[in-house]
Amino acid sequence: MSPGVLLIKYQTLGVTFSRQELSVLKKINFIKFSERTPSTVSKKLTKPECAVLKILLDKRLIKIYKGGKYSKEGVYIIVDFVYPLMVVGAVPDYNSADGKLGGNSPKLLKSKVKLPDYQIITDKNTALSLSKKLEQEIKKGEVIGIKSFDGNFYVVRTKYYDEMSIKIEKCLMKEDLNLIQISDVLKLKTDACKAILKIMNDKGIIIESGTKYSLV
Repeated sequence: MSPGVLLIKYQTLGVTFSRQELSVLKKINFIKFSERTPSTVSKKLTKPECAVLKILLDKRLIKIYKGGKYSKEGVYIIVDFVYPLMVVGAVPDYNSADGKLGGNSPKLLKSKVKLPDYQIITDKNTALSLSKKLEQEIKKGEVIGIKSFDGNFYVVRTKYYDEMSIKIEKCLMKEDLNLIQISDVLKLKTDACKAILKIMNDKGIIIESGTKYSLV
């Protein structure tokens, strides 16, 4: 094995990822969905990363979806089974701030306080208290927290957000849907779905028009 290369095998699927492949997967995942077109992504990646992207396409770990407003050029989507590998603690995490890979050992993850997948907080003081308790987790990117225009605070574990947001994106590729419709399709609790949608909206991945949501 080449120096500096970390190979991680997902046993149930027999798929092997290199450190570089995981880095590119996570980098693409951080790109706004509407900007994941081949022409735009190629400008955001370095030449070596573009070469890794080609390998991921050959492995069919990333595919090009052509439909709707993306029918001409297409848009990159990461296949479903890859997401668990991108969010479990034993897999290096991509740091969007400096582009470096870091990692959390399973032992460290087990020692942390277990948080619910999501929380909706209506009280400012409660939100402030929680943000202090979660300060380290927020800094490490393990928890996402926003204050929405509706005045509520939405806190979601990054692992849960990553898993659910891609499913919501795929729902909205077909048609614009409202909160209840998305919840029904994905069999999610309404509050859980709402928390994910609010963060996706904050990130500019989707927009809310009336009661329906659509991809940007």
